[in-house]
Formats: sequence, C-alpha cells, structure tokens
Amino acid sequence: MNTIPSVSIAEASRASTAIALVSGKGGSGKTMLAVALAQGAALAGKSVVLIDTDFATAGLTYYLTFRAFSKAKFGLFDLISKPDAVSNMTSWAGVGNPQAGDERWLDEVRLVPIGDHRIPVDEVSEGMMSAFRKALEEAKRIADVVIVDCRGGIDKQSIAVSMMVDEVLVVVETDTTSVRASQHLADEFLSFGIKDKIAGFVLNKVLDDPTSLAMTASSLLRVDYLGAIPFDIDATRSYIQGKVPDSSSLFSRHCFAVISKLIPGITLYDRLRTLSPADFSSVTLKSPETRLGGVMIAAFSMYISVGLLAVAYAKASDGVVKYLPGIAAYGLICNVLVLAAVSDPIKQVIGGIFRSYNRVFSTALKKIYR
Repeated sequence: MNTIPSVSIAEASRASTAIALVSGKGGSGKTMLAVALAQGAALAGKSVVLIDTDFATAGLTYYLTFRAFSKAKFGLFDLISKPDAVSNMTSWAGVGNPQAGDERWLDEVRLVPIGDHRIPVDEVSEGMMSAFRKALEEAKRIADVVIVDCRGGIDKQSIAVSMMVDEVLVVVETDTTSVRASQHLADEFLSFGIKDKIAGFVLNKVLDDPTSLAMTASSLLRVDYLGAIPFDIDATRSYIQGKVPDSSSLFSRHCFAVISKLIPGITLYDRLRTLSPADFSSVTLKSPETRLGGVMIAAFSMYISVGLLAVAYAKASDGVVKYLPGIAAYGLICNVLVLAAVSDPIKQVIGGIFRSYNRVFSTALKKIYR
C-alpha cells in the first residue's frame, strides 16, 4: 500500500466546513468549479478561504492571480520555510482586487496560493503536507467555508489532502475515460479508509440529458450523485480570459445549486432555476448574447413585416407609385435584418447591448424597492 505522510489535524475553533475537490483525471473543470463554489458561498453571506494544493501545476493560483487576486504572492511553499507566518493568514492571504457590481463577492474570499511554485515537485513531502495542515487549521479558524483545489488525477498529494478535510467532491466529465478514472479514484479512497469523506460527485461539461450517465457513474463509484453542470461557452470564455464567470451564468447557477448539498446552513439556492435533465440537450456552443440577439432580431423583423402589411393595406386604394420610397426603405431594413440574422457577431453585439440595459434596469428597480 502507498504510504502517506502523517495528516492529523486539530479541531477548528469555529463551525466551518472544509471541502476538497478531486477528479480522476486532469481537465475536468475542477478549478472553475472550486471558484464557483467559493463565489456562491460568499454571495450567500459566508466567509471563504480558497486553497490551492496543486503543487505541480498550480492551476488555481495561475487562474486567480491573473486578474481577481493579482496581488496574492505568499503561499504554501513559503510556509515551508516560514511556518510561523501561518497565524497571520488574515494579513498575507490574497484579497480580491476592488471590483464593481457582480464581483463584490470577492470581499468575502481570501486566496491561499501555492506561492513560489517555480520549485519542481515530484513527490509529496512532509514539508508540503505540514504547510497545508497548518494553513487549513488557520483557514478553518477565520472562515466559514474552506474550499481546496487538489491536483487533477490520482496522486499521493490529493489523498493526503483529502484525509484532512471534512468532505470531498468528485468532479466527473461525461466521457468514458473520466468515469473509469473516477471509479479508480473512489477505489483508492476506499483502500485508504477515507471513502466515507466523499460527499458525492457532479457531472461537468454536460451537453445532453445526464440521467443515464449519472445512474451509471453512481453505480460504478458507489457514491451519491449531487447534480450536473452544463457546458457553458460563455463561462469557458471567461475562464480563458482569466475572469470569473458571472454569477448569473448558466454554469454558475448549476454550481450554486450543489452548494446546499455540501455546506450546512445555505438555503439561498434551494429554489434556484436550473435546467431539467431533458433541457440539457438544448445547450449549444453559442453564447447567451448570440441567442438573445437572435430573438431580438426576430421580434423586430415581425414588427417591421406587420407594419409593412398595414401600410400596404391602408394605402392600396391610393396607388403605389408615391409610396415607392417608403417601400424601398422597408426593403432595405429587411435586407439589413436578414444580414444580421445570419451573422453571429452582430447578434452577439445586439444581445450584449440588450442584456446590459436589462441589467442596469433590474439593478435600478432593486434599489428603488429595497
């Protein structure tokens, strides 16, 4: 059996929950999901600490320090050489950059990055796990929720980290490889005696009805199914740009729906509107703005057509010649609408404008009736 460094951890001085996200293979979208869970918990009024324990690739660190936590420097690697600094986590843990609007949740989240992740890592060491253990104890002391992003795949680091947290969430993609790798991961947890820490699994990047796959994966992993998260091209685009997806995005809403099953006391998302299993097949690779723009163009085209028919009917007895300029203008507008209807970039711009005005209007109404 593989050997894992000692991982005993002291009881936290407050009622907090530490959740580790693991996956059977890399590329499951685990890091995006970890950030979305932190975002949802913060919006629900919980203080959150995000910890990156991927000592090899530091995915969460690279992602969040690009924009949202660009000032976060000191991390787990630094605690190996400066262990006494852990007690001052409130002073060195990364704080989100001041943002407006939807990103005010960053005020409730602190980031513990890897730190000097230029150091090559091959094997888990006592120093790494000691640094994480101390960071986890301090994080549970100062925050309501601690979310830990583990390394993708099955490795000693992820096993050691999972031994120290309260719960583990397994992130599974919809391909056969990911399901089988996750089954292997669950078997490894069983061999180390920590499978009872697995709260359940979620299916990520779903593009079809997840019911059948969820049943299959649940029987193979022998753990609870907590929900499915659709593939959201808009959220993926945000991730590529180093941004955190909007809390109203399709991706975020489905991540938030999982939170109440993991974190006690959060009921804000119990009635959150999400896709039914059958509706997952309606998810497309087009952005929401593109779809919204298409709807607006269709509606405008209908009004133009009705107007043209009304004018033609009312003026039919007066002759057609003097109305030729107006008819030509209508024809030009219709041609522009046809061009817009077949152009995704134009539809995306129109949809983006409409969504922006709608957001401003909704915010104004909330302030008026608050």
